Amino acid sequence: LQDRSASSFDLVLACYSLGEVMVEAENEERRIKSGMTSSKHLSGANKTFGMRKVDLLARQLWDKTADGGVLVIVEPGTPRGSKLVRRVRQLVLDYEERNARNAEKKMNAAPNSVKSNAHVVAPCQHDKKCPMSVANEKKINFSNVVSLLATRRANGDASVDARKR
Repeated sequence: LQDRSASSFDLVLACYSLGEVMVEAENEERRIKSGMTSSKHLSGANKTFGMRKVDLLARQLWDKTADGGVLVIVEPGTPRGSKLVRRVRQLVLDYEERNARNAEKKMNAAPNSVKSNAHVVAPCQHDKKCPMSVANEKKINFSNVVSLLATRRANGDASVDARKR
């Protein structure tokens, strides 16, 4: 992975992409297990192939986020989507906490004197362990009603008109 200073961005968005990567990786894992493709990518214990791919993508997204920048993760309001958001949240916080502790060691600084570069804004507004992670099946969901019907009709989506008949 590249240095954060090289081509980083103030705003990095990942909308519905983590779940897609996970599904694609799980499908690949099934093909590998059934002997349909090479198994060179399957390694590691206790993590599914999909989770390793999600972890890698999350790290790459964070590495592209400039210091002081914002990483926005948007996933469906489902148990799986919530689990992915919580996972990325914790990965980024843990990664930055390790960086802060390593910086202290290099500088021979007092414990907890170097602050982490990551701070959570939503869904929780704290950097502590997510209280929802205990109840794995609960979902984090912000409910918004969006009227796409008029927009889709204006853009010529024939399926909207077909459903009205």
